Amino acid sequence: MKNIFLLLMLSVSIPFFAQKEGKIPNYFSLEFELGSNTIQGDINKNLAIRNGIKNYWGIDRIDTETLHTNIGIKPQYTIGNGSLSFATGLRLHIFNTELEGLYGNKSKHYFFLKYQETDDVLKLARVESIKEKTYYLGIPLEIKTTPIKWSWLGFYIKVGAELGLKMNGDLEFNLLDQRMNKYPLKTFLPSNIIDGSNQFYSSIYSSLGFSITFAKKYIFSLETVMPKILTKNNITLREQKSMGGVQVSLNIPLNLKK
Repeated sequence: MKNIFLLLMLSVSIPFFAQKEGKIPNYFSLEFELGSNTIQGDINKNLAIRNGIKNYWGIDRIDTETLHTNIGIKPQYTIGNGSLSFATGLRLHIFNTELEGLYGNKSKHYFFLKYQETDDVLKLARVESIKEKTYYLGIPLEIKTTPIKWSWLGFYIKVGAELGLKMNGDLEFNLLDQRMNKYPLKTFLPSNIIDGSNQFYSSIYSSLGFSITFAKKYIFSLETVMPKILTKNNITLREQKSMGGVQVSLNIPLNLKK
């Protein structure tokens, strides 16, 4: 958190101490972005995953992956000879989580999931996979500064915050034995997974990147993003620990005259 606030202070102050004599006026632009990163974290402890009838976790028998993709469009206003910009807009987030079994042969893989246990009975289901996909639509607020800039190449720092609302969610539960599909999901999965993910999404983030100007006005950017998700339970199958990712964007000026 301290590093993000430090970047924010730098973002606001650098352009005013590093002004160059230039001819770039203040201007509006439209930016299109596409980003991706993986999210790591332990599997939801309410999922009673086993290595069989023995009483211990079978995490090593599961292939887990959470891929986060974001697509956005943002109006942007740039000042300070092109060194400082402010942006907001709309951003779609897609969280795609898969738990897949590693038992079995090449055609059929599964893992064991406990769904009933008493003093005398232990029942396990063979599960091929559990897949969760969730969509959020967010509104970001960003500040970006470009302290190092040449005629066509620049290096920038960006910080931002975002608040989003859940648009849709889907949970897919695949059993190896299709005859067991007659049982409701609540037979196998805890309520906090069946009820779905959080209705809200919020995050803060910072990024470092470089930009290339071509055709004298269009700007292509590539950046590394370091997000921190503030809300909980945006992913129900596992804990959410944000990892760094990458993002590309294309900025198209709307009223800049060269």
